[in-house]
Amino acid sequence: MIETMYHYNGVGLAAPQIGLSKSIFIAIEPKEKEESEEQEDKKEPETIEEKREAFGILKDHIIINPRIISKNGEALGLEGCLSLPALTAENVERAEEIIIEFQNIDGGQERIEASGYFARIIQHEYDHLKAKLFFERLTLAQKQEFLEENRQDLAEFQREAKAFLKDLKQNPQNFQVS
Repeated sequence: MIETMYHYNGVGLAAPQIGLSKSIFIAIEPKEKEESEEQEDKKEPETIEEKREAFGILKDHIIINPRIISKNGEALGLEGCLSLPALTAENVERAEEIIIEFQNIDGGQERIEASGYFARIIQHEYDHLKAKLFFERLTLAQKQEFLEENRQDLAEFQREAKAFLKDLKQNPQNFQVS
């Protein structure tokens, strides 16, 4: 999952996005903006380590069976999603601060207190586990505008998903999850 997320320059990825019915997601913890250094050479980072350094990533969190136990404040922000490439929406409402409890990959229990962009990433990925996409957090008018503006792209995503599922059902031997 981590390789897929970095390949597409994502900041998080939930298991349902790659066809796994598991309550797991990955979320990166970025440095605060003032801590991130600007990339001086214009060469596009290629490896995971190069991307981690260029994008100012402190840690990748693998979060299993999460529960958001506290939310505080309100923040509006821009969001996109690896599930809907190139589509974004402004004014997506999220809590400014959260506390999340979860199981780590070693089976231990952990708790993260997150704020700002990191809290937004966690909430976005958590929503995937609840079958919710970012644009569903818009006001009704904003959501209708988003759907109308992106009608063709969304219809194409739906056609691709249906074709994939049909192929998966007819040829399950061609698909492996690693």
